[in-house]
Amino acid sequence: MISFSTNPENVTDLPAFNDFQLAVQGVLEGHSDEQELGKVYQQLDSVLGQALFYFCDQVHFQPASDHLEAQSQLVYRHIDGVRDEAELACKACLIADEAEANLHLDAARQELIQLTTLFAAMKKEEEAQPRFSPLPWIHELCRVAVAYRQGQLSEEHLAERLETSRQLHQRAALSIPQVPSLIHDRQRWRELITSMEASLAGIGEGLQAVDAFLDTADGDTLDAGLELCMGGAEKLMEDYATIKRLEEEQPGLQCPLCSKENPLGTQRCGHCSAPLPRLSDMEEAMGQGEVSWPSHVQSLVQSLEGLQGGSRQPGVVLGEVQQMRERFERGIQDFKKMKIPEGLEQAEEARERLLQGSQAAIGSLEQMAQAIKDEQWDFVNTALQQFLQQVDGLLEALPQ
Repeated sequence: MISFSTNPENVTDLPAFNDFQLAVQGVLEGHSDEQELGKVYQQLDSVLGQALFYFCDQVHFQPASDHLEAQSQLVYRHIDGVRDEAELACKACLIADEAEANLHLDAARQELIQLTTLFAAMKKEEEAQPRFSPLPWIHELCRVAVAYRQGQLSEEHLAERLETSRQLHQRAALSIPQVPSLIHDRQRWRELITSMEASLAGIGEGLQAVDAFLDTADGDTLDAGLELCMGGAEKLMEDYATIKRLEEEQPGLQCPLCSKENPLGTQRCGHCSAPLPRLSDMEEAMGQGEVSWPSHVQSLVQSLEGLQGGSRQPGVVLGEVQQMRERFERGIQDFKKMKIPEGLEQAEEARERLLQGSQAAIGSLEQMAQAIKDEQWDFVNTALQQFLQQVDGLLEALPQ
């Protein structure tokens, strides 16, 4: 659902509308001309388009319902209402009809109030009825696909995201059947694993459909594939929630080696010292941690996507790249200051890997910044992929 924090400058205060009102007043008073008014109106229209995009991005893959349909129609109506009234205000001020211009400005303002009130109500509904989230890598695939359909991202972005999703799907398909039982009822456990495997099979069919879309450009094929992916992900999360509930309801955790019972939360069996299965094992098998780069790294990725989609300015993104570089430079200084007691060779080796990885990440950021300045987007993407691989390596090298 629309979150004000997603794009606060466009959804909450909407300064673009305030600028539009000032431009209309300026034309009426002779301080502005038609060309300036047209630019401000286009900016307002662009902001409203972004608000509609954020809305569609959030609700496109929700199950259809009469309530969602009614809400969607209201969103479209109010956005069109702001646009229509603003256009009429433009026409009125150009013929110096102040009363008519103010009348349409007031009407546009009321439509905007209704729109933001509707977004607030939808956000409140979502918070009151939390749902299990789909797998992060499936949600990210769908987000990129929607952005591609909206012209915000390229086909290359979608192809790269699909390849990552395929790798994670393959890992999940191989790992989930091997996760030791987390509940005493072995028959129920087998039923749940079988159900999860069926969900993964559905996701696999969906990924094949997305791949077919890249060859055929058939929009129906893409929609069908994404629906299969989302449906499989939702069912997979339902089964995971069932496993979590059953584990919490049982008195203890049974050791898969000696069958002795241990208190919940224990990492090793108190009788034979064998490692005990944990919910985190299941989460890892499903790829729950895939979109788990630190928030500042994920923010940079989204900004770079926005830059190439036209919704972010180069100067702003270059500033974020510089901030990221400074963050890594501070990290290098911190690693160098670490005092490691003698004899801990593994810790010393880990620090060396962190230092080398951080320096390599800085190099990729420098390449990225230069490519942005030169508008060489292929080099930007190459530098980004190198940077993300280096971040993954750093996360692996960090002490657990």
